[in-house]
Amino acid sequence: MRPALMREGYSIFHLRRSSAATTTTTTTRCFIMSRSVLMALFMTTLLFILSLNVEVRGDFVEKQILSTTDNDGTFNRFGTSIAMSNDGSYLAVAKYMSSVYIYYRSSAASSYTLQHTITGKDFVTNPWGTIVGYTTSFNGIQSISLSGEGTTIAIGAPKYGSRGCVSVFTKSLYSNDWYNRQADCLTATLSIASVQQYNDQFGYSVALSSDSSLLAVGAPNNREGYVYLYSKSGTTWSYLTMLSCTDPEYQFGTSVKFSVDTSVLVVGAKFKNNGQGAVYVFSKGNSTVWSQQQKILPSDLKGVYKFGSSIAVSKGGSTIAIGSCEDSLNATDVAGSVYVFQKLGQAKQYTLTQRLWANDSVTGDRFGCNVVMSAESEVIVVGAHTRSHLDRTLTGAVYVFRQVDGKEWVQHQRIVPNSSKSDESFGYAVGLSLDGQTIASSGVKATVNSVSDSGKVYIFK
Repeated sequence: MRPALMREGYSIFHLRRSSAATTTTTTTRCFIMSRSVLMALFMTTLLFILSLNVEVRGDFVEKQILSTTDNDGTFNRFGTSIAMSNDGSYLAVAKYMSSVYIYYRSSAASSYTLQHTITGKDFVTNPWGTIVGYTTSFNGIQSISLSGEGTTIAIGAPKYGSRGCVSVFTKSLYSNDWYNRQADCLTATLSIASVQQYNDQFGYSVALSSDSSLLAVGAPNNREGYVYLYSKSGTTWSYLTMLSCTDPEYQFGTSVKFSVDTSVLVVGAKFKNNGQGAVYVFSKGNSTVWSQQQKILPSDLKGVYKFGSSIAVSKGGSTIAIGSCEDSLNATDVAGSVYVFQKLGQAKQYTLTQRLWANDSVTGDRFGCNVVMSAESEVIVVGAHTRSHLDRTLTGAVYVFRQVDGKEWVQHQRIVPNSSKSDESFGYAVGLSLDGQTIASSGVKATVNSVSDSGKVYIFK
């Protein structure tokens, strides 16, 4: 990665090798410095840079492109959803038309290799938990979530059947196979029959806790919307409780996210108030009791901004980044933005500390439909999948923000794939390792082997 300092046109010093003849005949006065003098000069320069709090950080560079050739026809959309383990070793990629691909990269490897494919026949059931087998008409994988170690995955298919379902798979200890230990999927109807409703969209959003002990499932179309919590005992998932907001209205549960330490659960309701959106923060009292801690709604929201389109939470839950991908900036419609809220010091409530947007934002970018954050919140990555680049329309882009001095976030880089073409929608889904060193982002409408809407996933380090 190129040092950011050099990229801006600065350097510390240059040494040029000269011949003896050149040195004796030139009219320029030259000095021969000893190794100790050179070291002293280097250390002095380094200390000067550090005193200015200049961080020499590198750009993310494209390392790999993932795609699949097992097309089921058009609208495969490989990359509809992306999930990454804490250390970035496991990467899960969902294809809308029925499959999830599990990739693995060891610490010694430079690229991901396909480890396992979970297909529709592995998890298609009816709303009552009976396995009905594989069907080519099955579609609609909306959400996936990996546990921290990357060996457990939750898959949400909200359009399956009349209410949607979620399946949880675990990697074998002895092979690269993955299994659904319960032999059926979780559904809202199996949990609380009294609130079941046609087209619940159970599985629209899913979130596994880092230790894979808890699972949150959003069902935003169930009346005003609910989030179901499940706990794991051994290999069995059991219904724990159902969450709703204190001011129910519409589609609570369009996004869900745990903090890494599982102390906080953040829930989005992007269609609330006719599309204005809202976000709710829940805290855990004990293993079974979760209570609403705060409703987050910026005071400057006035239009249809879909605040809560995406959510990222820091390791301890002290920082929350919230996407508002149809936000308007200076009359720039649907440009999008990301709001950063923090719980500072001993404060019990989150307060807005910064609003992020692309420094080249234009109408229709949809910046913020996807946002991810490193463990300590020093890196925030935002997708803008309808952004155009040069003469290519709707290529999409991903923006990287870095925190300076532990305070504000500054745009560091805009990423566009080297081979991007029009209408690829790069940035539709984004993944980030907790150390902030690996980015995965999809172009869900990319053409592969002359098949449109096949999708690609790009890896950057």
